[in-house]
Amino acid sequence: MQDIELPRRYLPSGGAGTLGYELPAGIGAKVACPNDPVVVVVGDGGLLFMAEEFGMAGQHGIPVIVVVVNNGNLGLIRQNQKYAYSYEHGIRLRYEEEKYLPDNVKLIEAFGGKGERIFDARDLPKAFDRAMKSKVMYLIDVIVESDADCSMGAAINAVREFV
Repeated sequence: MQDIELPRRYLPSGGAGTLGYELPAGIGAKVACPNDPVVVVVGDGGLLFMAEEFGMAGQHGIPVIVVVVNNGNLGLIRQNQKYAYSYEHGIRLRYEEEKYLPDNVKLIEAFGGKGERIFDARDLPKAFDRAMKSKVMYLIDVIVESDADCSMGAAINAVREFV
């Protein structure tokens, strides 16, 4: 297990709210340290801001692991509206419970990677094991409740035990 508390092991955006930072930062980290596992933890909305980076990573064979915390909406925007202004007009990305817009698994496969969708946190260890053994980009689309508030810190803590 890697200790992410060491220098250059945990690369947050500094709390600046920079949607889309995670994927290119993770790809850069993997290029800098190709023998170390790199795990990107991102929300479904943040992923879409820079999803085109899958093309570059796929073209150059950069095997990052991407864990998507997928609540089916732009969660930070929804939360800000809910708690600061008492209304919600956020964009729903999951337009029906069984349909995903976009389908993140198909998205990474379109760029030469592999992916899977899980609905139960107890399935994360096996999914993460498959991702760690993969030699290509790998996406784990973790479906959470639509109204779940974003807590990337909690998501990162859940993932760090596997790295």
